Amino acid sequence: MSVDEKAGRYTVRLYINGKWNEVTVDDRIPCGADGLPAFGHNIDKKETWVVILEKACAKLLGSYEALHGGYLEEGVAMLTGGRPERVYINNIDNKPHKGTWQMDKLWEKLVLYNKENTLMGAAISNSKEESDQTKGLVAGHAYGILDVRTTKDNKYRLVKLRNPWASFEWKGAWSDSSRLWNPTYKKELEWSQKDDGVFWMAFEDFSAIYDKITCCRIFNNSIMNLPSDSSIVFKVEKPIFPNASWKAKKIEGEWSHENSGGMGSDLGFAKNPHIKLVVKEPCRVFISILRPFLALEADAQYYRTSIGFVLTKGVQGIDKAPKDNTPNTLTQYPVYGRYNAIETDFEPGEYTITPCTLYSNRRGTFTVEVYSPKNFDLAPIADNIGLTALREGMVSARGDRPDMQTLQPTQNPNLYATFNTFSNTANRPLAGSFTSPQNGFSSLMDDMRDTQNATGNGKYTTTYKHHFSGSQRWK
Repeated sequence: MSVDEKAGRYTVRLYINGKWNEVTVDDRIPCGADGLPAFGHNIDKKETWVVILEKACAKLLGSYEALHGGYLEEGVAMLTGGRPERVYINNIDNKPHKGTWQMDKLWEKLVLYNKENTLMGAAISNSKEESDQTKGLVAGHAYGILDVRTTKDNKYRLVKLRNPWASFEWKGAWSDSSRLWNPTYKKELEWSQKDDGVFWMAFEDFSAIYDKITCCRIFNNSIMNLPSDSSIVFKVEKPIFPNASWKAKKIEGEWSHENSGGMGSDLGFAKNPHIKLVVKEPCRVFISILRPFLALEADAQYYRTSIGFVLTKGVQGIDKAPKDNTPNTLTQYPVYGRYNAIETDFEPGEYTITPCTLYSNRRGTFTVEVYSPKNFDLAPIADNIGLTALREGMVSARGDRPDMQTLQPTQNPNLYATFNTFSNTANRPLAGSFTSPQNGFSSLMDDMRDTQNATGNGKYTTTYKHHFSGSQRWK
């Protein structure tokens, strides 16, 4: 971010729709009658990065209103360019498509992600808002996961979290005032008793109260490829983000009335786009489906289309709608968001990725991305109804994307692939693999839940006018 404090001008880089955007704003901030910023702000009035960052996001998306609500993963992805993955801890609604993790496997995943510096956050369902179970925690609110530790004596598994409000901390076991903190643990875990929103929890309490974890992977097309400042030198013995060197391939496509079959019937499912994935050696694989951000007016309609994919071992049987997860089929159930992803272990072989919406006849563009430390191939299945496979380097026959405000259907939807290969990294095992009914898709379902020109003038299309009485330079 570039800064000119004297002129009150700031330039912020934000990631949206697959590219970095530089957004320039001034320091005139909407304020309330009390003179304080009407929206987010730092506790320390000498710090201004929160209000500047928030204004840049509002300018990029069209208004402050566009920042109201939303999903944690979308905010993290916008700041980092990473790829988020939702992990559902508990099936609080007893929905058949949401399994419950085996806690030991979940712990292994959190430890691995923590070791790889994966950005993680957690949230509590609104249904627990009236429950005493939360003990000082806020339902319907995002918390950052700062650390995951097993004590040196192997007695306790602990999770360190932070409430971004810098208040409202956990009041149960391992809270700041808990009697479990003896001198040894205080020194080992750098304990401090401050009302700063930072606290520890036993993993058992964490997994019982929190319902969803958001994990954001930093790959090579994220903050790792931002232009570097030659005046800043970092001495790093090993890569900060090991996943940044993973190989990456993607396929972009479009759903129309011709190829949006949904998941409700065999005939409909067979109409969906199908993509062939060839894994050449045992490895971890991260698969993500995402769609572009739309203008606020279009989003309301667009968000009614949930996105997901079905992963099938082999290229046969892709004309059958998935009834349930089996050793050969994994359904990443469609979610109402811009991202839906999963990571697991793969054995060598051929697999089919079927990007789909929950219901048929939905429209919109999508991108399927695959990342892995090992070599793999990714290509459209050429004979799929309504699709035209294009060779590497060719331009999509559908030309520019349709007007995203109106989402006009195209008569010739097609799929095209782009390939970016990065250097290799060591493979690390993770729970779940496509090898047998004992440790294949069915185990994965138990272990890994499925599911989701800058001017700086500070003007926006709409604002929460009732929230503030004017604007002023914030110093």
